[in-house]
Amino acid sequence: MPTATNRFRATLFLVALAILGSGGNDARATSLKCGDVITQSTALAQDLVCGPNDTFALAIAGSRVELDLAGFAIRLPHPANTIGVYTYYGVQGVRVHNGAIVSTAMGSSAHYGVTAFDSPGLVVERLRISGFRVAVQTGISDRARVVKSEFNTATGVLIGHFFAAGYCCVRNVEVAGNTLRGVSGGTLVALSAGTLDLRVIGNSGIDLADGVAQFNGWRSTHRSVIADNHLAAAQRSPGGTGVVAVGDDIAIVGNVLVGFETGVGIAGQRAQVLGNQVAGDLGFREGSGVRFLCKHPSLRPGTVMSDSVVRENTLESNTIGIYFQACANQNNGQLNMHWNNARDVVDEGYGNLW
Repeated sequence: MPTATNRFRATLFLVALAILGSGGNDARATSLKCGDVITQSTALAQDLVCGPNDTFALAIAGSRVELDLAGFAIRLPHPANTIGVYTYYGVQGVRVHNGAIVSTAMGSSAHYGVTAFDSPGLVVERLRISGFRVAVQTGISDRARVVKSEFNTATGVLIGHFFAAGYCCVRNVEVAGNTLRGVSGGTLVALSAGTLDLRVIGNSGIDLADGVAQFNGWRSTHRSVIADNHLAAAQRSPGGTGVVAVGDDIAIVGNVLVGFETGVGIAGQRAQVLGNQVAGDLGFREGSGVRFLCKHPSLRPGTVMSDSVVRENTLESNTIGIYFQACANQNNGQLNMHWNNARDVVDEGYGNLW
């Protein structure tokens, strides 16, 4: 007959088995090779080096999968290696973090360090990605987060797809605490799809053509925050913009934007441009600290841009401090600090305060 002590020991044994067998979604060190498709959480046990016939390094085909690089690197040394990590369509809650993804092939056409088409809840965190055209493509993935990573690529984060532009709308994407450097003429965040509730916060970049840029702008960005970024243009890069606000109800707050032909471009209603430091370059013929972009392709003919507030910004060494183009009416551009601009304000609209 079992005693109480034996029953207690048996219970402990069963609990121990349950704990050992309950790995859940924790990543475990695994021996992987390029071309593998992952369906459960995995950690690298060593550097992963792709061969000349590997198009991609790893694919993720399961939801709530964690790929922990564990401080190791995925290396793509051959021209045929075009993608580091990609997720299958529709998988959710994928996390890729803690290591490096590097393309080193001379003349490489490497496209993406990490790419998704539609993977809601995608998280890319603490990665070092270099040598690709685009470090991270979130596609049309709602709730994507790209945070605390370093990019040495032409584009840091692409929201949407160049080949499927015009989608609306990607929701609740966060790009925060990242750094883009090392590629002259790069773009920190490129938008080729409409977005709602986008947050681009606390990033830095140097030698940029554009900071936050909207492509295929007939699909726009709304109810979004672009704040506390430190962005510097490549020297005398014509046409470059620090931040383009294409859409309505966008807050551009506390950014430091240096050397762009246009520091902040507005193409929409009710923008809040507050407390930014915009240092331009007097060598640009119509360089502007803040410009209302009446000819932006997102705007229909006859569009009037109104009810935006441009206030408490420091606008320095711009050809024009604030440029209200003709479609900009009844906006507030008061209480800014102008220093060493060729012209502080040009107002071609009506009813603007400055």
